[in-house]
Amino acid sequence: METAIVKKTNKFINTADSVVDDSIRGLILSHDSLATLDCCCRVVLRADIDKLKGGKQVTLLAGGGSGHEPFAAGFVGKGLLSAAVCGNIFASPPTSHIMAGLNAVRNSSGIGVFVINYTGDRLNFGLAVERFNTDREKEDGEAEIVMIGDDVALENSIAGRDIGRRGLAGAVLLLKIAGAMAEEGKDLKTITATSRIINDNLGTIGVSLSACSLPGRGPMFELEADRMEFGLGIHGEPGFERSEYKTAKEVTKLLLEKLEKSQKLNLKKDEKLIVLLNNLGGTSQIELNILSGEIYSYLCKFYPYLIFPSKFLYSIK
Repeated sequence: METAIVKKTNKFINTADSVVDDSIRGLILSHDSLATLDCCCRVVLRADIDKLKGGKQVTLLAGGGSGHEPFAAGFVGKGLLSAAVCGNIFASPPTSHIMAGLNAVRNSSGIGVFVINYTGDRLNFGLAVERFNTDREKEDGEAEIVMIGDDVALENSIAGRDIGRRGLAGAVLLLKIAGAMAEEGKDLKTITATSRIINDNLGTIGVSLSACSLPGRGPMFELEADRMEFGLGIHGEPGFERSEYKTAKEVTKLLLEKLEKSQKLNLKKDEKLIVLLNNLGGTSQIELNILSGEIYSYLCKFYPYLIFPSKFLYSIK
């Protein structure tokens, strides 16, 4: 008989059960451009939502499990999302909360709904959009879903074929472009069609030196101190390989080669690239700077590119 003892990780929280609501409260109190619904505090929206709905602009909604901040509530604002629906940590929001969000941003021009590809999000957002479109008033525009799947790590595996491409940090770039298009007055069909083209040309792959952990619990998996995992998901899902520790240069080369050769991207020399270097939560700024330099050294010979290193989509530690 074996007994495993996993030490829980300490975090600045009040209780594990109040984490999401306390987080949203702090976000709203520190940003006067944001608000929550009276009927559902898990829906974060622009404070000027009534003015926005009164115009001809398409509204945009996204969401998913909490624990990935700033995604998605942190991207509510001008030129980005109109509203975000926040689930529990690493859990999709219920259909009733998504319906509340859709009703809060309903307007004559329609709603673009952006969903990162995970089973719970697909089911709950899909059902909510179906109900909204069935029950909407004649003067309301329809809601249309854009599914985002940018992970290339598992494309040759059985798991990858079964679950499809997981949604990762590349979603943030797509949301920014869609938000800019909505701000410019583009119609719903143009925004969703362009977003799907972007998704078809979007690839992401991750690497980690340590495990994520839920509030009040220990790490979600074990990873030895001298090992790293390639291709893991944002909820601690396994990747495609564990290996001994590698240098920043070696890691960069491995990841970029995987992206270059992926079935989804199949990059050609001289193609223009936008690179998001996402901090999943355990990487210091000095490490991001080093990785940015290695990305430059690898790409500069063959690809014109822009790079944006920051924390876009987090995996709570």
